[in-house]
Amino acid sequence: MSCDQWVEAWKVGVTPAFFVRGSIPDELAGEMEQQQMEAGNMTTLSKSQERTTTTARLQTLARETLAAMELGLVNLTYRREGSQWVLRLMIEAEGGVGLDDCAKASTQLSAVLEAEDIIPQSYLLEVSSPGIDRPLFTEDDYRRFAGRQVNLRTHAPMAGRRQFQGVLKGCDNGQVALRLPTGETVNLPFNNLASGRLEVDLDHQLSRLEHTGLTPADNCPSEGKVRE
Repeated sequence: MSCDQWVEAWKVGVTPAFFVRGSIPDELAGEMEQQQMEAGNMTTLSKSQERTTTTARLQTLARETLAAMELGLVNLTYRREGSQWVLRLMIEAEGGVGLDDCAKASTQLSAVLEAEDIIPQSYLLEVSSPGIDRPLFTEDDYRRFAGRQVNLRTHAPMAGRRQFQGVLKGCDNGQVALRLPTGETVNLPFNNLASGRLEVDLDHQLSRLEHTGLTPADNCPSEGKVRE
């Protein structure tokens, strides 16, 4: 008799009255435990896949909405923090992003998200600029900012260290090339990078401000609760 058949028989009273649930034979108990574990794993996997799908839809929608405002999406995360779900976006624009840009983007994104109804629960929307020490997220970022001074940190040590500083030379075939202060060039696997940031370049920032007339906006968070 299979595990499912045994449980069904127990439910309808085919087994003796004294044969209680706690007396399941060892081999059947093991089979039931395995089925419960598999069901739990499937539920966890399903929720993870659902979050991944939701995040992908949010990224597509955010890029389209921001592009219409001549803004770009640097990064987007959607996660639970304590009892609150948080949708956090980092945006950029040619010449820099100011507080007004963040506020307008937040208002427009809130309206679009409400209309599309992608997120069913209440959440907090945060929109900010990347700041002058812009973080690097994608391989395209490492190609785009070639020639800039950067600070990188790896997951696993390389040559006995995790911290690297130097001039970014680009990214090709999953390898980030970095020229160290010693003049040596090292190749760091992109998949081993835990984080990367541009080093603050005051000359670059002053030049940008002179051309755009913007005031410095290292960070311009704009928050708004929606769908309470």
